[in-house]
Amino acid sequence: MAIARAQGANVCLVIGGSGPEEPRLRKLAGSSDWRAMSHLPGRCSAGTSSSCSAAQTRFLFASHSEGLPFALLESMAAGVPVVATRVGAVPDVVADGVHGLLVPPRDPGAIAGAIRKLMDRELLARMSSTCKKRIAAGYSIDQLAGRFCSLYSELCSARRPKALSRS
Repeated sequence: MAIARAQGANVCLVIGGSGPEEPRLRKLAGSSDWRAMSHLPGRCSAGTSSSCSAAQTRFLFASHSEGLPFALLESMAAGVPVVATRVGAVPDVVADGVHGLLVPPRDPGAIAGAIRKLMDRELLARMSSTCKKRIAAGYSIDQLAGRFCSLYSELCSARRPKALSRS
């Protein structure tokens, strides 16, 4: 964020959630360099996560390792384009340049560049629309429920091998 701001991006950092890094991040956010451009609302629970996502215009997910992050799916469902690292299943969900921008992990310069690129309102609007469509088509509750039902049906109808006889 500091690199992006130094390069002219007018951005504000909002860190949602809680965990072992929260005290350190709160201390950093309270420092004079960050006070005016950061906000830490704390934990975004199931009842408040959609309102947390609704207030965003961009979502930064700079994880070093990950599976399939639910926060990423929630943000995209709310039409919020992402800057995310190419880790875990993130590239399976986010098409670079379509739903957001993918960057290598542990590369602050690339993250700052992607943040600056998403300052383009036209690009942001186009990505917002494609994010909503991507999640509705592949990750909605109806889609996931249908996939689970198909999987369970397939598993239940599969023939089991005969048990080995004990001699």
